[in-house]
Amino acid sequence: MQPRRNGRRRSMELKERNIILQFTGENGEKTIDGLNVRFSVRQVCYAFGSQAQISIYNLSMQDVNYLTLFSPFFSSKKRNTVKISAGYDNNIVPIFEGDVWQALPTKNGADIVLNIKAVKGLFGGKKITSKVIKNKAKRIPLHDVCQKVAGWLDLPLNFLAKTQKTLDTFVMTGNVTEAIKKINSVGDVVAFVEDNQLKVIDAKNPQGTGTRLVSEDTGMIGIPAIDHFGATVKIFMDNTVKLGDKIQLKSKLIPSANGDYYVYCIQHDGALREQQFYSTLKCRRGGMI
Repeated sequence: MQPRRNGRRRSMELKERNIILQFTGENGEKTIDGLNVRFSVRQVCYAFGSQAQISIYNLSMQDVNYLTLFSPFFSSKKRNTVKISAGYDNNIVPIFEGDVWQALPTKNGADIVLNIKAVKGLFGGKKITSKVIKNKAKRIPLHDVCQKVAGWLDLPLNFLAKTQKTLDTFVMTGNVTEAIKKINSVGDVVAFVEDNQLKVIDAKNPQGTGTRLVSEDTGMIGIPAIDHFGATVKIFMDNTVKLGDKIQLKSKLIPSANGDYYVYCIQHDGALREQQFYSTLKCRRGGMI
């Protein structure tokens, strides 16, 4: 007996979607649950943190005024943050948590829509003018350099790279986030902030959190899109996929695209009253660069 095709798709469609927004700021805390909400969260290797765009419909004018923010720099008394959680039924998981840097209302017909932009790492790390790491007696292991940079960022280090590279010196100027760009310029590794930690992986064949099978039977939506970097696939929303993870693509419709890929960009798109509730994975063959 042949298994039913797209059985998981039908079972997911029967479940109830949920999106919860939790705000903190100078005026206290606010939770948005059950309203018409749309969001998009994007994470990319080489970037300091992920970015989110949120639209909330039919808020009361009191809540619109409460949440409106022209710039995070108008008041430095307390950070304005937002946490996005989403899922099916009671399985609600965190998708994004970061600093709100703009929240402006617009008019859409008879509805007032609050459009919010947020970023992970807007206030993270210390502002510095220059840093130098050196050891006159010997070369410095790249791991030790990354440990120092993680300290500047006030983040733990998750060093998954196998490289044994060493440096004579490590010199950077400007904001501490420039140190991440400096690490990436070494060439053997890719460094980025994910899950409140500085993550460093090998640029070629990185060691991520494991291998994930992506196919029509495991929840792939549509067909893979092939480009000169690799492939882009769409799956049901899943926050367990991480940058640097390996996916094993098995497409029945485009078997020539099948093989192993590494995730270098993740985008989560969700809405309560529209079609989107999925994760899009941009992947490369052979590594991250």
